[in-house]
Amino acid sequence: MDELILKRLKESPEHGLELLMERYMGLVYTIAHDKLHTTCSKEDIEECVSEIFYEVYRNRSTIAATQGTLKGFIAVIAKRRAINRFHKNHHQHFFNASEEELQNVAATMPDDSPATALDNKETHKALIEAIHSLGEPDSTILIRKYYFGQPSKEIAIALQLKQNTVDKKVSRGLAKLKQWLKGVL
Repeated sequence: MDELILKRLKESPEHGLELLMERYMGLVYTIAHDKLHTTCSKEDIEECVSEIFYEVYRNRSTIAATQGTLKGFIAVIAKRRAINRFHKNHHQHFFNASEEELQNVAATMPDDSPATALDNKETHKALIEAIHSLGEPDSTILIRKYYFGQPSKEIAIALQLKQNTVDKKVSRGLAKLKQWLKGVL
């Protein structure tokens, strides 16, 4: 059957794609679902399946040259594409505040708040750069906790982390910021 599919993919690509999907839809969907069901909706999983078949279709001329089976080739593409989608969707759960958004939040705080200490543009810029240099998810956690006042429990739920992990990241992040900003603040 695989030889027929490969032949059809070369001679009549659309018909070959139909045969390919009939034969391997279950495999591809299972791989995508197993990798993505915790972070993606059903529609996202279906979109990933479509992307997988499109990638196979796009690379149809190299399939015959590959060693191994058609099933193995498709499974590798499916796993790779699903993992990429997982990382993309997982990363989107993190909140990336821009400097402009942080300035807007600081501007709405009362004058007697710690935000008044950020009036100095250099200090503010250094603080923002230092927070962003912590990387993800640490910078997101600190922004949510100290700029938006979210409790650790809410942050943990939003970022799919344990609450004690959030608290440890806050503690370590603050220690790093204190060390980095000794000469600036």
